Amino acid sequence: MSERHGTEEGSGPVSSAFKKGGATQKRRALRKNATCLVDLSKLIKSVRLDTRLRAQLSKSSREVARIANRFQDVRKELDSIVKELEAQDRMGNFEIQRLMSAFNQAETMASQIVKTRDDTANAIVGRIV
Repeated sequence: MSERHGTEEGSGPVSSAFKKGGATQKRRALRKNATCLVDLSKLIKSVRLDTRLRAQLSKSSREVARIANRFQDVRKELDSIVKELEAQDRMGNFEIQRLMSAFNQAETMASQIVKTRDDTANAIVGRIV
């Protein structure tokens, strides 16, 4: 690997600074390591925050699932109510059909009675004249 990235043991800016033995270079190398520690602590804070977010996300997911289940329960209840109303509607339609049939029969009978009365009146007048 290159000395710039320094991922192999014994290579990189830190180990080369110690090999050269310069005090200034050692301090620079230590400062770079200290900066890395600060960056790692920020990362750790980020991971903690990420853990909190995951916990909140998990809690929210459970809440959404609970609401979805309740929604399905309400939907089933509404479906059963709709079926019951449709059954009542069908019964109402049968009742309406029965009443309309009875009305039509009564109307036909009334029409026949009126026709028979008029025919009788015309026959009587025809015999008199």
